[in-house]
Amino acid sequence: MEFSKERNQERIEFLKTEADYQRILLISTEKNIHVLSNLTVLEDTIAEKDAAILLHEQKENERVCEQERLNDGNTQWRDTLQREMEDLERVRLQREHEGRLLELVEKERDLTHYLLDLEQNIEHRILKEIMETKISELAQSDGTAEAQIQEEECEADEAKPPKRSDF
Repeated sequence: MEFSKERNQERIEFLKTEADYQRILLISTEKNIHVLSNLTVLEDTIAEKDAAILLHEQKENERVCEQERLNDGNTQWRDTLQREMEDLERVRLQREHEGRLLELVEKERDLTHYLLDLEQNIEHRILKEIMETKISELAQSDGTAEAQIQEEECEADEAKPPKRSDF
């Protein structure tokens, strides 16, 4: 009778540990979802700015053409052309900057995926160690075929790669 209570207590402790592990995993997953959401917002912002730059370039080109038709003086045309060239250079520099930002966003996303994989591997190892410890404790206290069956199940779980949900 007391052996059953002790065994039940061990099982309760194991389930509490498993519940704590699941809470930690849930919190970690929520944080990762938040990070990926922020990355998506940043990508959308960059895409909107690219569209605005293209529209600006088109308007600038139209304005240059109109300016050429309206200006009969060579000096006015040259000044306008100089301003347009400076504007286009600013736009080009801005596009280069945004390109670098996009590269950083992609690197950050790759790093986030790497960290997710690493986190899952660590969690898998922790769970494996917990299961091995509990099985060892059961085998020492019980010594029955049930402990052997659980150990075989643990080994079968070890052969499976950790699951990872893609976002």
